[in-house]
Amino acid sequence: MGQRGDAGRGPSGWPAPDARSGHPDRYNDGHHSLGTHMARKQAEFPIDEGAPRAEHHRALSRYCAEAKRAIDPEGRIKPALTSTGKQILAGSLEDQVDYLMAAADHMLWALGYAATDDTGAVRRQHGEITFEWTTAAAARAHFRNQTRVDALECLLQQLLRRKLPVAEHHVCRLLDLANGAVLEGASRWNIPLGGLIGLAERFVDEHGRSQNVSAAAQKLIDSIRTPGDAHRPPNADHEPAEVRKQMRRLEQLLLDTDISLIEPGEAWSDRALADLGAVHAAERQAWIDLLTHATTAQASKPTKKFIARAAELLAPIGEDNFRQCLADWAPLLHQPRTSTVEAPTDPAWAAFSPDRNTLICDRHADLWKGLAWICAAFNDTNDPQLKEQIIETLGVIADGAYHKVRNFGPRLPKVGNACVNVLAMLPSPHAVAQLERLRAKLKKPSIRKQIDGALEAAAKHQGVSVAELSDTAVPSFGLCRGRTSVELGELTGELVVESAATVSLLFHKRDGTLRKTAPKLSPPHDAKLKQLRKLAKDVSTLLATQRARFESMYLDQRDWPLGEWKQRFVDHDLLFVLATRLVWLLRDGKRTATAVWADSATQFTDVKGKPIRWANEQTRVELWHPIQSTAEEVEAWQVRLDELEIVQPFKQAHREVYRLTPAELKAGSQSGRMAKHILRQPQFRALCEARAWRCPAQGAWDPEDLPHLRLPAHNLRVDFIVAPTGSSTGNSWAASYLMTGPLCFAQLGNGEPVAMADLPPMVFSEIMRDADLFVGVASVGADPELRGAGDWGDYWERSSFGSLNPSASTRRAVLAKLLPRLKIADRCRLDKRFLIVRGDRRTYKIHLGSGNILMEPNQQYLCIVAGGKAPDIRLPFEDDRTLSLILSKAMMLAEDTKIKDPTILAQLKDH
Repeated sequence: MGQRGDAGRGPSGWPAPDARSGHPDRYNDGHHSLGTHMARKQAEFPIDEGAPRAEHHRALSRYCAEAKRAIDPEGRIKPALTSTGKQILAGSLEDQVDYLMAAADHMLWALGYAATDDTGAVRRQHGEITFEWTTAAAARAHFRNQTRVDALECLLQQLLRRKLPVAEHHVCRLLDLANGAVLEGASRWNIPLGGLIGLAERFVDEHGRSQNVSAAAQKLIDSIRTPGDAHRPPNADHEPAEVRKQMRRLEQLLLDTDISLIEPGEAWSDRALADLGAVHAAERQAWIDLLTHATTAQASKPTKKFIARAAELLAPIGEDNFRQCLADWAPLLHQPRTSTVEAPTDPAWAAFSPDRNTLICDRHADLWKGLAWICAAFNDTNDPQLKEQIIETLGVIADGAYHKVRNFGPRLPKVGNACVNVLAMLPSPHAVAQLERLRAKLKKPSIRKQIDGALEAAAKHQGVSVAELSDTAVPSFGLCRGRTSVELGELTGELVVESAATVSLLFHKRDGTLRKTAPKLSPPHDAKLKQLRKLAKDVSTLLATQRARFESMYLDQRDWPLGEWKQRFVDHDLLFVLATRLVWLLRDGKRTATAVWADSATQFTDVKGKPIRWANEQTRVELWHPIQSTAEEVEAWQVRLDELEIVQPFKQAHREVYRLTPAELKAGSQSGRMAKHILRQPQFRALCEARAWRCPAQGAWDPEDLPHLRLPAHNLRVDFIVAPTGSSTGNSWAASYLMTGPLCFAQLGNGEPVAMADLPPMVFSEIMRDADLFVGVASVGADPELRGAGDWGDYWERSSFGSLNPSASTRRAVLAKLLPRLKIADRCRLDKRFLIVRGDRRTYKIHLGSGNILMEPNQQYLCIVAGGKAPDIRLPFEDDRTLSLILSKAMMLAEDTKIKDPTILAQLKDH
């Protein structure tokens, strides 16, 4: 279609600039500037008889008059319901182009004219229009003109969606429409900006980018972006996501695009700009195309179309090159901004505001979401090592994205969620391990729910349950029975998994001697050493996650056929560290046995060391719980494990057992055993989240929910009733302390009470063990610094030095067996509640529950802050920090003449 003449118009087809106004973007239709139109008291669009499209403008005026009678039940104007609108939409494509351009003129005039009337006044402030209505007539005039704007917008939206044969000057003129409207103060939402950009995109797709279209797009970008927006503080005055999306679409219309998608001022962006600035032009353009594609990631999950396009754009860059750049940039997400942003000047708000230097701008958040999505294209790679590396990088990105910022929350939750979704799409044990690591590390319920959904999606993709997926998708990291080694020049570095809590690095000389630390190495060997240290960290993290998963088997009550169990656990080069240190229960028909599969064994052996010969491949195996055996058998296993020098990854043979009391049987569905304790809320919530309980913050408001545990396998919900007590501290309204009430048992869904007598004994015991842990660790009595604080002085004394709970009783039994082996055995003895240590200066009583200390003869309190190295004593299990603390204090106090800490010495002399 040929270009139509437009008298008095600029080269782009829009009215020429009004030289008298001094504003280059104030356009003139040959008679009046737009500003003059606003001041004129006209009710209709001014039409010059000889001007192009005069008839089209008359038709549009008729259409606007008819539009107020064409409103559908939802309040929207339907052009096709008017006779004129129907005629416009039924015309030829060329005629519709003319109506499109006329509607553009008409729309811009209407936006300006709607701002004033005979009795209205207009003010301009900072480029925006505000109104002062002085009469009802002015308000009615404004409503009439706003209806005209709405009618034209609806017609433009329909025309812009059609594939009309527009030329370059039409595209430029329409982009100038948006630019003029924004300059005159019109809201971005009063113009069909998305449709205008879509028309320009279709033109560029068919004809390629051009200088005129690029210039018009750049002008619109500059108008939309507020002054100083390029240096706008991150996450301050958020730009709506839809506007950011439209800005990115406009940037794709520009010629000679630089790396404008990345703004300097953040640690990662400075590195990325430096990396991309150092490559040749062709590769830089390939990166720009890929980054531009990344910004189109708008849905909740990557689409097949997005992934396919990402794979095409990755080809000229190279998968390994992309992976390396991402691995270099991802760790920098944790670091603060390199270009400092000033804090709010008002100190009253500064205390409640996040540190903006720890945040990332919205544009970069959108970009990182797309970069995470691009990683889904590595699902089809033929290099398994490359896939493992990209999965590891996704874990690093997620760590940075979910990192919590004070007064803000997770830094980039949508980026973290994108990483989680992509990990679920990569069928690899390493991807599942990353998801489980993130779930164990992150406490926010919404994030955990997102990860749970990803694990369910991954399990469904492989046709297994989530539990089976967790069993089979544990990576071994290339270890051989918990070991691996690497040559480091004159040394050999060896990684050894000694237990679930200890992963060691050993360095062997060529003559066989052992070094505790590695010397300074040459760059190639130093890089290998860094990889070995990172591997040790990854193995330690995985073992901690798996230890928690094994312990959760008590509430899940899972079992396996012996052959499957052996393949998943004993034969696994990493999980054998856990499986061979635990006692298992075997069932085959009516026959049952408890047994252990020691690391050097080839079959199960019982508590007397005899092999279980009747066990076959179909014998069911489950994790043994002491509540399933008599006290004599439990004690026999404690002795047997000690003979085998097995340190269990968590309390099993020494596990506390909680049985129903007569009072609880009478109470029905509520247990008051853990009531009337005062807990520190931060510690309590941390413990709850570590044990898979949901624990919303409690404070001076109606609580969102109570601390609770959901057990779908048993259709059970357990609520721990708590209430705020004392005053809040810091800037938060959350209570610092909580008073505990009863534990309540109910069905999931309907909330019907469940009698405790109807619960499986193991389930009840584990729930009560969790509650006892919360009370024992989070109690104010466990914090020496709170002695005498608040209104609970008597409670502090009772909980610090009172009767022992089941955990402390277990601790006492373990110490009774350990003490004879210690070098300080002649200085120690146990009584009902204390470990009594005889020093040279004083005699000390260490409470077996709290670890607090009293000194004889005057029962003076001794404050020793926890810290220092744990004693080198083999304990029967690894997860009792209080037991280690008691032993550390006992070892120090038995030789109290060697104490040099002035704070402790001052207390020893005070008697």
